[in-house]
Amino acid sequence: MLGINTTIKVIAFILFISSTVINATTKLTSGLWGGVDELSQNYNLLEIDEDGEHFFYKLNISSAFRLSKRYEFSNNDISCTNLECTIKIIKSDKENKFLKVSPHLNRMKVLNVLETVTTIEKKYNKSYIYKLLSIDEKSPVRRFIDKYKRNIKNLYTDTSHGINGLWVGVLHTDRSKSLVSMEIYEEKTGNFEQYIEAISVKNQLTIKPENIHLHGDEYEISLDGGLGPYTLILKLSTNDEMIGYIQHDLLRNTPSSLRLKRVKECYGANCE
Repeated sequence: MLGINTTIKVIAFILFISSTVINATTKLTSGLWGGVDELSQNYNLLEIDEDGEHFFYKLNISSAFRLSKRYEFSNNDISCTNLECTIKIIKSDKENKFLKVSPHLNRMKVLNVLETVTTIEKKYNKSYIYKLLSIDEKSPVRRFIDKYKRNIKNLYTDTSHGINGLWVGVLHTDRSKSLVSMEIYEEKTGNFEQYIEAISVKNQLTIKPENIHLHGDEYEISLDGGLGPYTLILKLSTNDEMIGYIQHDLLRNTPSSLRLKRVKECYGANCE
């Protein structure tokens, strides 16, 4: 049996190690974190800088990121416990935005976020739950903008163009939510691209006109390239929105959903 002194030392050592691990997980590590909030249709970016000046970005997916908001905060706006950190962001004179950030238990470099908006009178307003992944290089939004910034105006379409044009949205599986874009044309080759946070590699697939088939109100679109073959099953839920799912042998037992918005000419709130 251990002596009393030895037992006390063991307990003290365990407590020291535990507190060290807990404190390490609650510290907001400097870097860039990003992820999809499917409910609000935003791509969120959390930028933690070593100089103590930090930023939180909300980039509207439906507008192809032409609508965005930026919030600035400092170390004085961050408070941490053993389990989570709370970031207070002033949104306006009438309401506050809080982010409760905690590390994901089973995945490294992933943060769980509870975003809550409250009025100054502390009345509950609304909240969102999502995950942010560590980004080592360019964010998915930056990669999308770099690809389309020079010619996006030439890709604007409306309902008179059918499904032709540029679409942007979210692919949701039980494993992840990721940003996707689709260029589709009935007369020329297009592409479908998945943007992944954790790595700079992009999954870009080709859409050939002869592989677009309409069955009733449902489009079946075969994709070439990558780890194909992939198949998109899509239908128009409105004139400017398509919903459906993606099929692939690797995803056979993985449910998926896909929601895409048409990128069109728009102004202000009309972009959403």
